[in-house]
Amino acid sequence: MTTEILMPPTDEGSRNGQEDGVQGGRKARKDNESRGGRKDHARRPRSPHRHAGLVWTAICLIVAVSLSIGLCALFLPDRAPALLQAAPEVTSAPVSSQMYSDSRQVTLLPRRAADRSLLSNTSGMVTGSPASTLTSGKAAMSVDGRPVIALATSVPVYRNLAVGDSGTDVSALNTELRRLGYAAPAGTVFTQASKNAWGGLIRAAGGNATDFKKADVLWIPASSVAVTQWTAVLGGTISEGDKIGVIPGALQRLDIRGGQSFTDERRLSVYGQSITLPAGSSSVSDAGFCAKVAANPQFSSMSEEQAAAGITATVSLPKPIRVLRVPAGAVFGISGSHGCIARPGAHSSGNVPLRVEIVGGQIGVSLVRMADSSDPMPSRVALGSSLAHTACR
Repeated sequence: MTTEILMPPTDEGSRNGQEDGVQGGRKARKDNESRGGRKDHARRPRSPHRHAGLVWTAICLIVAVSLSIGLCALFLPDRAPALLQAAPEVTSAPVSSQMYSDSRQVTLLPRRAADRSLLSNTSGMVTGSPASTLTSGKAAMSVDGRPVIALATSVPVYRNLAVGDSGTDVSALNTELRRLGYAAPAGTVFTQASKNAWGGLIRAAGGNATDFKKADVLWIPASSVAVTQWTAVLGGTISEGDKIGVIPGALQRLDIRGGQSFTDERRLSVYGQSITLPAGSSSVSDAGFCAKVAANPQFSSMSEEQAAAGITATVSLPKPIRVLRVPAGAVFGISGSHGCIARPGAHSSGNVPLRVEIVGGQIGVSLVRMADSSDPMPSRVALGSSLAHTACR
């Protein structure tokens, strides 16, 4: 085994190496010191006095601006926003037209005649039930197996008749027989033709009598009447002169509630029936119109309380008219139902007044027509202060 002995370097090489190492170490320390110095310099904190100065400067600026704004708001005059400023005055407005019928609802109060008692002209047992509605020329009921005829004559026939009898009751009988389609003569005499006509009516009702007997007739005040409170019931016995039923009073008149009337004619409509209502009138008494209203099922089925409350009807102008629609403030110098509107001129003193009749109105609008039909309809009307110097003439 061979042992290798390492020899130390020579003195010169050792010295050179040591010198190089010493110099390298010194250089490294210098570099480290140089870098360390720069880092310490970068981390050095700023002065607190400088930071406080900046803060106080900002606060002073804010306070100064706030004080300036407050002083301006306090001492400068207020100005209203444009949206809150008063709008300019409207001194004229356009005019439009429309057809107008002045249709409105009214309440009619029925006025009836007094109730009538239905009196028997015969005696016996009721063998045919009485009808709730009696019609002239038809059987009202049967007594002892013979028909009793309802007959509407202007004068009740109060006796038995033979050929040659005369009187106002005979004239009324002949007239009603002719109305019913039988060949009765005109005049006040009960002739053979009158007797034949009566016999034909009796046979049509199921009887066989030829002479006219009062017991075969039940007088009624109109060609058709409703009967209430019948006491003549099937199987019951009646006597001549007995009250066997009640005829409610006929409708005689229809009054507009409150006495409302109109300055010109109106058309009154109720239950599909119409009639002209004269100017200034507040009721209808036309017998034919009242009869048609009374015959309407809606009316005839009313109780007394319902009828007393009134029925709804409509009134309107006979024919629609053309009217002007103007602002309500455009009508001035109003007296009754008349006044004026003004066609605008170049200035208020140049307005042209026009007389009008006020026929109606709505919210903020007046409906008028020219009082003088020869006046042309204006396209605009004056309003507000522009009417200050305009007189209604």
